[in-house]
Amino acid sequence: INKNYAKGKKMLQLFSFLLMFVGTLNWFFISAFQYDFVAGFFGTQSSLFSRFIYFLIGMAGFIVAFYVIKNKGTLKLIQKKQKKLKK
Repeated sequence: INKNYAKGKKMLQLFSFLLMFVGTLNWFFISAFQYDFVAGFFGTQSSLFSRFIYFLIGMAGFIVAFYVIKNKGTLKLIQKKQKKLKK
């Protein structure tokens, strides 16, 4: 596999996870405090930018779900490089 492809895939997973986390926080604040951060930042829920952010968060959820299913229940965001032992 090309190194750039693998790096891009890892960045997509990390970015998707972060977007999904932001969406989770937004839903928490909607339910607990009746405040929508996305709508508050972009004006209303029906503005084009708000709808685009909601779309990105939804797609991020699908991407994370895909990688979790593909990796049999795990999401590998960061992998440490293992040093080779010298004999």
